[in-house]
Amino acid sequence: MDVQAAVDDVFSLFGDFGNDDYIGEMVSQEQHALQAAHLAETEGFPPEIIIGALLHDIGHLHGKRLSKPHMITDGLVYGICNHEALGLSPASKTTLEHQGGRMTEAEVEVFRKDPKFQAILRMRDWDERAKDPSVVTPSLQHYKDICLAYLSKRCK
Repeated sequence: MDVQAAVDDVFSLFGDFGNDDYIGEMVSQEQHALQAAHLAETEGFPPEIIIGALLHDIGHLHGKRLSKPHMITDGLVYGICNHEALGLSPASKTTLEHQGGRMTEAEVEVFRKDPKFQAILRMRDWDERAKDPSVVTPSLQHYKDICLAYLSKRCK
């Protein structure tokens, strides 16, 4: 598959499912993705981080394409970390549990050494802030263009 076709395929997920609600938040899947990307771009992060922010929840949309069930919980929020200190919304607390819960001390030490550690921490913040229905962002096409330009340079 060429770069254009791959990007078209990924971005078609927004056309198919982007207007669906974002896991109980007041924004759609697409609004959430655009807001996260816009926050990364506004803070001056490079294209690969902006693209990552845009696509950080693309698995939700791909799962819908494959007719996979939504995340199912038993309604409990587990004692996985200090949610109040992290400022996590109720939906984020639930998804954190689905993602494996709290890191062990050894995992934290490895994580701190990751070259993208700061960007990953910023992403956590962008994810929480990208839930405002009144925010105006650049278009999905703007970010598709960034993605195409980035991948076209690296996939020759």
